[in-house]
Amino acid sequence: MQSILSQLITVPGVVGGMIYDEAGTLLSKTFPPLFDDSLLEKAARVLVDGAAGLETVTGKVGMLDMRFADARIVVRPMAGAHLVLLCAAQTNLQLLNISTSVALPKIEKLVASIQAAPPPEPEPAEFVQVDEGADPGEAPAAPEVEAAGARTEPAEGTQEERSPDGDPSLFRW
Repeated sequence: MQSILSQLITVPGVVGGMIYDEAGTLLSKTFPPLFDDSLLEKAARVLVDGAAGLETVTGKVGMLDMRFADARIVVRPMAGAHLVLLCAAQTNLQLLNISTSVALPKIEKLVASIQAAPPPEPEPAEFVQVDEGADPGEAPAAPEVEAAGARTEPAEGTQEERSPDGDPSLFRW
C-alpha cells in the first residue's frame, strides 16, 4: 500500500495520503513529518463517521471533495477502506480522479488480503497450582481425576434412591 500511496502523491498538488479501514484504523500513510500519526488517526475516525452518515442520507458515495481556502481533502471510498488525499486548493481534480481510479483496485486487493488474514492466536497459558507447603524443587502433584462413568458412593447421611433393579437414576419407570 505504501508504494501505491507514494505514486499517488506524485500527482501535482497532492501533499499526502492515507488509507484507513471502516473502523477508522490507519492502514497506511504517506505524509510529510509535519503531520502527527495520532492527529491522522483522529481525522480518519471523523471521516469514517461522516462518510457513513453521508451514505445513509444520499446513498453510495463515489468521492468526497472538501475544499478549504488553501487546501482540499479528497476521500475515495472503496471496499473495506477509504483513501484520503490532502491536496493544494488548485489541484487538478480530473487528473487526480484518473490516478485514483487506477490505484483503487490495487488497494482494494491489498485491504481484502489484510482483512482476510486470521488474527494471530494467543499462545495458551499454562497454569500450575503450587502447594505453598511443597518443596520448591518438587514437581506439583497431578490432580485426581474421576474416571468418566465411574460410580461414587453417596456421602454419609444421604440416601440414594434406586430403581427396583438397583440402578440409581433420575427417573423411576
